[in-house]
Amino acid sequence: MNRLAAIFKKDVILGVKDVFLLLEVSFAIIFVLVLLFIVPEDVRTTGMAYIYDTTHVVEDFVTEYVPDIEDSEGEYYVESREALIEGMVEDVNSIGLIITNGVEDTYGVELLTQPYTKEGVIDFVEVDLEDLLSIIAPPYGIYPEDVYASVRLEARQRGTDEIIPFNKSILPTFLIFNVGLIGLFALVSIIGQERVDMTIRAFRLTPTSLNYFLASKYLLMLCLGLVTFTIIYIPMMGFSGYLLSLLIMMITVLVMSSIGIILASFYKGPMEAMGWVFIIMTLLTLPVVSQLNPVFSPAWLKLFPTYYTIFALDAAMFPSDNGMVIWQGIAVLAPLMVILILFSGWIFNRKIRKEA
Repeated sequence: MNRLAAIFKKDVILGVKDVFLLLEVSFAIIFVLVLLFIVPEDVRTTGMAYIYDTTHVVEDFVTEYVPDIEDSEGEYYVESREALIEGMVEDVNSIGLIITNGVEDTYGVELLTQPYTKEGVIDFVEVDLEDLLSIIAPPYGIYPEDVYASVRLEARQRGTDEIIPFNKSILPTFLIFNVGLIGLFALVSIIGQERVDMTIRAFRLTPTSLNYFLASKYLLMLCLGLVTFTIIYIPMMGFSGYLLSLLIMMITVLVMSSIGIILASFYKGPMEAMGWVFIIMTLLTLPVVSQLNPVFSPAWLKLFPTYYTIFALDAAMFPSDNGMVIWQGIAVLAPLMVILILFSGWIFNRKIRKEA
């Protein structure tokens, strides 16, 4: 342990002298300030729907079953067609709905749109209204009568109806970039520079095993990851989900650090490996797209370890009934971490001995 402590102390001192550690901490502070004060909490553009309901059937239904819809969805009831049109003129993002009694106990619906309203929005509103009126007034709808008496709407997960602020929803992405992937880039650079400076060759002349050399690098990345993760996480999320998120991120740091050591083993200088570093980092960030846009989730994305990191992080940070996602991610990442640590150590020792 004394040998490891001495090597680790040397690595920390070199990291400070080379400004590498200070830069990483500074970037973490900048990132969290950007998330707190620049990135907005809400980026949605909610258009207003002005509704003139002469039947009061929709208004009464919404008031009874969804009392807070006016605040959350932007619906506003007016008393005349003229007031509806006036509201649409003032709000260029709005649409208008006029609901009247039709013939034979049916309803007449008139949809007023802006000249540039997209066809997709119109189709959505038409289908939504047909569905709503079918539920409100059976048997004139498209469903059998027994459906209305039996169907109940419940959230499958607690918290699924809660709106997560945008700056918090992208936090897993920031953590992947600023914490998770740092070991890959940093260790290629650090080990490559030590090979150029002949530090590793000099180290081999000592009785200390190269495994201590690698263990110190892993420990350095873990400590750096802990500090930067805490700097970013606590101001954004407090201590909610902190320990689980930290566990997931530390496993990811070790996985990425192992990949960095493997790359550094094949190149004698940091610049020689940078092309591969950027290619691998680009591939590893692809699962971020799936997290931001769940519609894009092809099966091949599961080949990347960061896929499990980002979804496990998301589940730990915003818990509902999704604890299984966390442990599935850990179940994949932890064995991969052990395999890569052992493999990277074997590759590194083998390559360095051949160069001696």
